[in-house]
Amino acid sequence: MTKRLSLVLLHPTDRCNAACLHCYNWEDIEKSNQKDELSLEEFRFISNNLPKIDMLNITGGEPALRSDLNSILRQFCIHNEVKALVVNTNGINTKEIIHLTQDMLTRCRRTIIYLLVSLDDLGEAHDKIRGQQGCFKRALETIMALKEMNKGYSNLKLGVTSTYSKYNEATIPSTHKFIKSKLGLYHYVNLIIGNPRAQEAREIDLRNF
Repeated sequence: MTKRLSLVLLHPTDRCNAACLHCYNWEDIEKSNQKDELSLEEFRFISNNLPKIDMLNITGGEPALRSDLNSILRQFCIHNEVKALVVNTNGINTKEIIHLTQDMLTRCRRTIIYLLVSLDDLGEAHDKIRGQQGCFKRALETIMALKEMNKGYSNLKLGVTSTYSKYNEATIPSTHKFIKSKLGLYHYVNLIIGNPRAQEAREIDLRNF
């Protein structure tokens, strides 16, 4: 039987265009430098030395900031016969995310692509958590563009993720209602982990989770 890896987690970049209060990777993000990232050729070397992969999970940093992300993902999806590709994004760079998704859908038709856009709260409350003004508006624009694209591809699955922290503990129910009733998408809620940028973000009541 051919060996397969059940899950591979990949950080193409630690660069990010947000400053989330709950971010566990904030120290690496703040000192990130593009010249220190693995090159496309180095990612190809890694791919060529791995067996087939069931699920490839892409996170960061903000993955969409890498201009060669589509080439990296194609390498893994085709060479390692990835069954499911999960791409996590804050949704800020709509144009780049749409281009990436379109490219992956047309070139990697045997891979199910899960595009997960982050919404931690609604409106300005989301912007405050993410440390980026206009983040909520741009994330919604990305989601609506992806929903339109989704009509033509059976291998594209859209969803929304929220990180559960002190800052949205009370509003997660209303955010969930908005995502389900207004956007019609599946909602994944992840519990805050690690050493966040804002230490008070961890001050939650787990009985409410």
